[in-house]
Amino acid sequence: MKAFITNPGLFMLGRKIFALLDNSTHLSSRLVCKSWCEFLDYEFFDWPNILLRTSSQNSELLSNEWGELVQKISRDGSLKEVKLLVPIIANYHPENTPLHQAAYAGDLDTVLFLLPHFQHQNLVDSEGNGLLHVASLRGHLELIRYISMFQSDKPNNKSELALHSACIGGSLAIYKILTSKMKEEEINPESEDGTTPLHNAARCGHKLIVKYIYAKIKVNPVDKEGMTPLHLAAQHGHEKICEYLLKMDKKLAYVQNTKGEYPVHLATQNGHYEVMKLLLHNNQRCEKFLNGKKETLIHIAAKTGQDAMFRYLLPLFEDKNPGDEYRLTPLHLSSQAGHFEITEMLLDYLMDSSPKDIRNRTPLHYACMHGHLDIVKLFIPIYSVHAELNPPDEYGLTPIKYASMTGHFEVIHTIAKFLPEDQYEKILDLV
Repeated sequence: MKAFITNPGLFMLGRKIFALLDNSTHLSSRLVCKSWCEFLDYEFFDWPNILLRTSSQNSELLSNEWGELVQKISRDGSLKEVKLLVPIIANYHPENTPLHQAAYAGDLDTVLFLLPHFQHQNLVDSEGNGLLHVASLRGHLELIRYISMFQSDKPNNKSELALHSACIGGSLAIYKILTSKMKEEEINPESEDGTTPLHNAARCGHKLIVKYIYAKIKVNPVDKEGMTPLHLAAQHGHEKICEYLLKMDKKLAYVQNTKGEYPVHLATQNGHYEVMKLLLHNNQRCEKFLNGKKETLIHIAAKTGQDAMFRYLLPLFEDKNPGDEYRLTPLHLSSQAGHFEITEMLLDYLMDSSPKDIRNRTPLHYACMHGHLDIVKLFIPIYSVHAELNPPDEYGLTPIKYASMTGHFEVIHTIAKFLPEDQYEKILDLV
C-alpha cells in the first residue's frame, strides 16, 4: 500500500472508489498499480464491470477521473480493454474523445471498432479537430488512408484543415493523399490567421513538403503578420529550407513583415548564425536592414547577446553604434541586458563611449538601472576620464539614482568611490 499512500492522485481516486462501490471487500492492496490502465488489477479484480456500474450511478465521473481512465485506455490500452468499456465510451463526449485518442495513437483496429459506436463520424474535439487532423499531425499514414475514404477534410475552429496538420507532422505522403482530389490553387489554403500549409512546413523544417508545395503554387504566401515561409524558416534555423527558397526567389530576403523585420532579423534574434550568413551572402549592405523600430542587425545581436554574430557583423558596419528611433544604440542595449563581451567589444571600437538616447540617458544609466556591476566597472575608467561619471538624464536622474531606486547598492558604492569627496559623502548619506 506504500505507493498508494504516497501518490495523492491515486489516494483521492481510491477514496472515491471506496465510497461508490457497494462491495468494498473486493478492494485490496492489489489496487496499487503502475499506470491508470493497471489501477484496478483486472487479473484479480473485475474492474470493467465496476466501471460500468459506477459510471451509470454517477455520471459526474465521466468528466473527471473515469474520463481520464477511459481516454488513457483508448490511447494506450488493448482492443480487448476498449471493447469492455464500450457502454461508457459510446456515451462519452469529452473535449478529446476516445476515438480521437485512438487516432492519436494510430491504432487502426481500435478506430475501426469504435466508429460504429459514435453517432457522428465527423466527431470533432473542443478545438474543432476531426480524426483527420489528429492522425495527420501524428503521421499515421494507414489511418489516413482509411479515414479519408469516408471523411472529408473540414476546417477546425481556426480554419485549419488536416493539410495544415500534415505539414506540421511532416508527412508528404499524407499531404499528397489529402490533396489528391484538389485543384492546384486549393492545395495551400489559408487559416484564420493567414497561415498556410507551406508556412507550417517551413516553420517545422520539412524541406520535402516545402519543395513539393512551392513547385506547385510558385508563389510566396504572407500571413496576417506579414510572415513569409522564409521568415519562419529563418526564425527557426532551417538553413536548407532558407537556401532552397532563396534559390527560387532571391527577393524573399528583402520582404518585411508587419513589424518591419526582414528574415535576417529573425535569424539573428534567435541565434541562427549560419542562416544569418546565408541571408547576407553577396550583400554587405547590412546597414540597410532596419526593422520597424529602426534597429539594425547589430542592435538585435547586442540586445539578445549573440556574441559570435555581433563579432561577425560589427566590421560590416561603417557606423559601429547607430541609434534606433529612440536613439538607443547597441551599446545602450548590451549594457541594459548585461552582455559583457559585446559591451567590451563596442568600447574597443568606439570614440564616443557615452552616447545619449532620446531621454539623455547614457549606457551607464542602463547598466546601473539593471545592476550589471561588471559592465559598470567597464565604464568607470572611461567615463571618469572622458565623460561625466554621474550625469543626469532629462528628468534629473543620475546613474547612481537609478541604482538606488532599484536597490543595487553595490553599484552605488562602486561608482561613488570615483566621485569627488564631497559628492561621495552626500551619496552615502542618501543611501
